[in-house]
Amino acid sequence: LSSGQGEDARMFYNEPDVALLQHKGKQWLTVSIGSGYRSHPADGTVTDKFFVMLDAAVNAPLTTNLEGDGDFEAIEVSDLVEVTMTDTAVNQGAMTDKTIFGVENKSGWYLTLPEDGEKVLSTSITSNGNVMFTTLVPGLGVTAKDIDVCTAPVTQGRLYSLNVLTGESGNDLNNDGTVTDTDLFALVSANEIPGSPQLVFNSPYCADGECKHLVDIRVGKKNSAVTSYDSAHLESVFWTNPSN
Repeated sequence: LSSGQGEDARMFYNEPDVALLQHKGKQWLTVSIGSGYRSHPADGTVTDKFFVMLDAAVNAPLTTNLEGDGDFEAIEVSDLVEVTMTDTAVNQGAMTDKTIFGVENKSGWYLTLPEDGEKVLSTSITSNGNVMFTTLVPGLGVTAKDIDVCTAPVTQGRLYSLNVLTGESGNDLNNDGTVTDTDLFALVSANEIPGSPQLVFNSPYCADGECKHLVDIRVGKKNSAVTSYDSAHLESVFWTNPSN
């Protein structure tokens, strides 16, 4: 995922986000992580990305690879489907009109962060089928002649929400009642490195014969939710510990 040279010299400072999903009766793990040079957050020489990889070895450690020939191979960028964003349009690449499970010989997908110098500087979370993470965009909309060397540069903090199976927008971040390409990210901060998104489970309530359990998605010091979703429809998940 990183060549160590030039624009591909991506660095990873945060632990991976691992989540369980089920597809056609089979369990999978998603392993999600984003790159970003935390020691130099204003650096713009590297093209950073956010990666979502699939792991089929859920209930037992592997002693050989899934093909059984004993050779483990590192996942490379070429093994993943690229998702890009232009203005407010999301290009899913090979996943257009399908999920990652419908694409042959790919181990997951990645989003190329759209802005120069944009980077992931915190851990992501996965919930309700969506992976959420924050990014820092240094100097967005600021030209070199506008920068005052005696003050901190202008920065922008974003919260992204993407469907783990398609790379499309995951949550209704602009709260207009529909999920479209314009919901790929929301602005959550300025002039600071945004923290990891957090899930806040509110108390369940029932009204008119209908029960809901709202979960807030919050970022940083804000007490208000960027968006919320109802978790009442989700079924419980139990981890197993097989003897072998």
